[in-house]
Amino acid sequence: MADKGKKPAPPPKNPTETLIGIFVMLFCVVVAINILQSKFADGGKFKPEVVVRNALFSFSSKVTQYTPLNTSVITSERTDVWGSSLRDRILGVHEKGAMGTIVSEPVLYGSDALFNVDFESSPDGWVYSTSIEKQLSGWVGQVRSVFLWVSAIVTLCGAFLAVYSWRQWRQIMKKHKDDMRALEKKLGGEDVSSHNERWERLEKLEASENPADWRVAIIEADILLDELITSMGYHGETLGEKLKAIEKSDFVTLDDAWEAHKIRNRIAHQGSDFVLTHREVKRVMSLFRNVFKEFDYI
Repeated sequence: MADKGKKPAPPPKNPTETLIGIFVMLFCVVVAINILQSKFADGGKFKPEVVVRNALFSFSSKVTQYTPLNTSVITSERTDVWGSSLRDRILGVHEKGAMGTIVSEPVLYGSDALFNVDFESSPDGWVYSTSIEKQLSGWVGQVRSVFLWVSAIVTLCGAFLAVYSWRQWRQIMKKHKDDMRALEKKLGGEDVSSHNERWERLEKLEASENPADWRVAIIEADILLDELITSMGYHGETLGEKLKAIEKSDFVTLDDAWEAHKIRNRIAHQGSDFVLTHREVKRVMSLFRNVFKEFDYI
């Protein structure tokens, strides 16, 4: 009675949803800032496509044809400085790390662009966009740094989950194989007086309407096949190795034996993921029957 008026505790928040919410909020802030910049710095003109484009590129250091004027840049390599956009003469060279400001709209040359940059030290002039990058300072640089750390952490978490999932899958498959071996051992050790009696039992399982009985029928028929091949003097750790040692001229139904054995392997390895129809069961059992009839085993 004392807990009747107590409010239930709110459900825990999903970390993924929280992270997505933070990203969306930061993007909205960037869009709002770009709207203000375009509103007051461009004569009151408002271009939605420019605002969205600038927001998308705000956290990238790459200089493109959409990079706005007055953007602070820094040379990313040893850079030639041209006297004009016509690239008629080189005024000089800036080493990597030279800082400056973009003071003109770009001139496009194919997939590249030339920008007129006012460097802190001479010479000033035109440089290729591939030779410079934006200086992400202030809050933009801090947010970009946070994004880089977050992406690194997410990548590490993803790698950890991938390895963990792979290990879990290996354990599940190992357990499944162990269960199948135990089933085969149980089926092989059953006390059946003769091959005919065992085969009659398999035919009953084949005629059953229960898919689980169909799988048992094929697995036990494969055990009968293994016993037959072993009694013929062929040896190996697996039935597949014994079948490989048989000459086709000595074994007319060798192809039938191989096909039936491969279906058994798919059942054993794929488990319930392997779809087995009643029609397919009858076909596979007829393959086993052909082999046993050839050698009067049943």
